Amino acid sequence: MRSVLILFLIILLTSCPDNAQGTVSPPVSVDVSDIIPAGDESKTVISSPIAVEGGNQRITVSGLESGRLYTIYSSSSSRKTEVRSDAENVQELTSGVYTISIPDGDNEISFSASEIGLGGGGSFRLGNVAASAITFQDALDGIAIGKGTDEPLLIHENGAEYYEAFFSLDVSKIQDPENVVVNTYLSYNGVSSGSKAFRFVDEEGRVIESINGNAVIDLSDFDTIYLWMGFTVNYAENDMLFHLTLQNPVEVGTEITLSRHHTYSIAPSSEQQLLIVESETGGWLYESLNARYAETGKHFMHVFPVALADGHVAINIPPHSESILFDYGGNDGNARLVESDFGSVIEMMSAGTESFVVDEGTYIFPMIFADSLYGRTVVLHSDAPDLAGWLGLAHVSGNGYAVEMLSPGMAYQANNERKLEYFFLYNTTGKACTFTLSVK
Repeated sequence: MRSVLILFLIILLTSCPDNAQGTVSPPVSVDVSDIIPAGDESKTVISSPIAVEGGNQRITVSGLESGRLYTIYSSSSSRKTEVRSDAENVQELTSGVYTISIPDGDNEISFSASEIGLGGGGSFRLGNVAASAITFQDALDGIAIGKGTDEPLLIHENGAEYYEAFFSLDVSKIQDPENVVVNTYLSYNGVSSGSKAFRFVDEEGRVIESINGNAVIDLSDFDTIYLWMGFTVNYAENDMLFHLTLQNPVEVGTEITLSRHHTYSIAPSSEQQLLIVESETGGWLYESLNARYAETGKHFMHVFPVALADGHVAINIPPHSESILFDYGGNDGNARLVESDFGSVIEMMSAGTESFVVDEGTYIFPMIFADSLYGRTVVLHSDAPDLAGWLGLAHVSGNGYAVEMLSPGMAYQANNERKLEYFFLYNTTGKACTFTLSVK
């Protein structure tokens, strides 16, 4: 079995100062020419870790060049990022990764440690992405980064490998630039765990806040667009890659042929529906379909496999008043969208412990959780062979999701920002069995 953790779009949270006594840590001043070694200037070169004493410690970085892209990589910290107006030239791309924008005529920048998510005992590295201008890679046919194709930019103390890329695309090459979606997926073999993120940026690495990469976007006002990709491989038995392409979404009708690694849309419907996909089971069955609202990009709940029979997988599609998107990762195959009351027979679970009977010939046993369950521990128990559980989680902000595998006897502890969304038992033999699920 394999397990993959996927995270999109980390939100910014505020926190209190880390020093209740009001003691101010002495400032730190560094010059990039002293701390960033010479190297291959076609890729990012980073410094050694720079220690931080406290969240209120001021950090001044000098020796910077306007028009050159610099990055910051902060170590893990219990402190959340503090958003302050005087750090407007330091922007977060994802948790612990920032870009520095240098105004014309300036050669230094100052910020507090808390503004890059650090408290006492943390550290950060500075990176120099290119010698005089950002070097982007063409992404017309998609791009992939990660273990097996690249050297990691850095390796964290826990052994996790971090990969990164900036790249560009000529908008004129897109068939319908007013109707674009970003399709992302992971490829791997064996037990693997990783997290991925991307952001639209300008030529200096500043985040373009007006573009929501999770929604349908209009790029017709741009000549060239730029994107950043960040990928952390926590563990991988073999190669593990993060793929990204730009596509035009295809609307699902009554009958359609789905293609692997494409994004599709479903029109609003007040009815409960099922998407019946002609497919052999594969890794895509276990991964989130990244269902989200087409206009806002917010996560759309409870789109997951609920039945498997006769070479067809049934995907639950709850009623929705707005168009939704989903990413398909299976092999090419025919599909049809049908109205169905199947949703009414999906089990509902709250906190506690419940036992369930799986009938002969049932390969997928689905359930959804009460909306208030977050930060909980989930444990699967069963003596039956050849089965596993798959747990879907949604970020409480609506801007993220994750999928975790549960083996019998294994406990999964969700943090307080992860809400239990759905669970399905995959019974590979189809034989009658029982299982118990605990939510504490």
